[in-house]
Amino acid sequence: MKKIVLGLAATVFLVTSSFGQSNNPYNSVGVDVVYVSKVIYKDFTDGKLKDVNQATLDYYFKTYLPKYTPTTLAQFTQIFSELKNATNKTIIDGAKLSDEAKGFLNKSLTSYSITTLVGDVLKSKLSVAEQEVVLTVLAINYNLVKSNTAFKTTTTTTTKGPNVNYDVTIYPEPFLFSESGGSNAAVWGGLGYIVGSAICGPVCGYVGASLGLVMGGYLDSNPRSGGGGGGWNPQP
Repeated sequence: MKKIVLGLAATVFLVTSSFGQSNNPYNSVGVDVVYVSKVIYKDFTDGKLKDVNQATLDYYFKTYLPKYTPTTLAQFTQIFSELKNATNKTIIDGAKLSDEAKGFLNKSLTSYSITTLVGDVLKSKLSVAEQEVVLTVLAINYNLVKSNTAFKTTTTTTTKGPNVNYDVTIYPEPFLFSESGGSNAAVWGGLGYIVGSAICGPVCGYVGASLGLVMGGYLDSNPRSGGGGGGWNPQP
C-alpha cells in the first residue's frame, strides 16, 4: 500500500484552547481543526506517526472527524504536494475566488483584527460559498492565535466542538505571541484549507489545514527554511 513519509522536523504546538469567536458561524470548524492538528502533531513528535497511508487517514477521521467520509490517499498526496511547492502569494492568487475574497485573505495576513475582518466578510457581497471559505480560514487562524497566547490567571473548563469534547484551559488577558512564536503555523493552517477545499471541498480543506499547521510548525522551528509567516503579528 502506498504511503507518504512525513519528513518534517519536530517542533512544539502550545496548549490548544478553545475561544469562541462569537461573530463567526464557522468558529466550531476552527476549534476542531486546531484540536485535531494538535493530536496529530503530538503523535508525530512522539514517534507514533511516521508515514501516512489510507489506514492512517481512516483512523484519524473515524476517531476525530466521525461525521465526515475520509479523504483518499491520492487526495492527501495532492494536497501535500501542492502545499510543499507553494507560497502564501501563489495559493491566494491561484485560488478560484473573486478579487474581493482574495482581498480578505490577503488582509488576513496583516495585523488587522481577525474578529473585525470576520465582520467585514459578513457584511460583504461575497457568495455563500466564498464566505464559507474565507470565514473558515479566519476561524482556523483565530483559534490558533488564541491558543498561542501568553496569559495571567487561568481556569479550566470543558468545551465541545461538533466532533470532540475535551478539557481546555481558559486564559484571560491575552498577550499575543511574537512573530517567532508560531506565525507560520497560523498562516499555513488557513492556506492549507484553501488548497484542500479546492481539491474536494471542506473535508479536504480540513486535511489541508492540518497539514498546513504541521508544515508551518516546521517553518517556525526552522526559520531559514523560509515560509509565509514573515513579520506577521496576528490580532484576534
